[in-house]
Amino acid sequence: MTTEKLPILPVHAAVEIRKLGKALAELASEYPIDSPDAETALLSLTAADGEESPRPGHLQFREETAVRLQPGHLQWLTQLVERELANNRNAHSDGTGRCGHCEGTGKAYPTGPITHVVAWSPGELLAEDPDMDAWEIFGIEAWENGGTGDWLLGPETVTTDQRATAEQLHPLVVDMLRTTGPIRLVPRAFTIESVGDPGTPHSRTGPWTYPRFDVVALTPAAPEQGTSQPSPTTP
Repeated sequence: MTTEKLPILPVHAAVEIRKLGKALAELASEYPIDSPDAETALLSLTAADGEESPRPGHLQFREETAVRLQPGHLQWLTQLVERELANNRNAHSDGTGRCGHCEGTGKAYPTGPITHVVAWSPGELLAEDPDMDAWEIFGIEAWENGGTGDWLLGPETVTTDQRATAEQLHPLVVDMLRTTGPIRLVPRAFTIESVGDPGTPHSRTGPWTYPRFDVVALTPAAPEQGTSQPSPTTP
């Protein structure tokens, strides 16, 4: 009688998929990309003993971690892998040396252009009316040029709460902009140095700092300029 040695589950792989699953779950819950009612996909990560056999009675040990993600999160993960590939290619001796993640900007922005800014409008400071405290949304050009924005529409428990989070604001921004692609809200801050004309009764000097969120349209990694892409092989 022979005794079959039981397969051993690779412990290191099992630990790593748990860590990866936990990180993905935290990312998806803290930074939703699509609207709350968007479809989701279940991403499964499996560690197995590596032995597969069609024999009846074959015993294989597995450990699985699964996390539910929105389509935008899946696109985000694809972009991360693409940019890591670009980063490694650029690190070669004949590469550009440019970071494949920030594209040489040195900024920790997620990949993609900033299309809008959601900023807290301090009505009590600007108009001496606390009832006008609310979130506003600006096109990026209007924001950079000191233009006007639009009040963010939605439940007042969110739109008039200075402490509202990206997770709370995200679905309101998606509904208002009617975006067709995934977006991310990146927390930032802005400072008002003074209000009113100097020397006038209503003139006040700050600074005052308030929260804002950059609305980033997530886009795929752009190829390096001047880098030729391999042509598909014709069978």
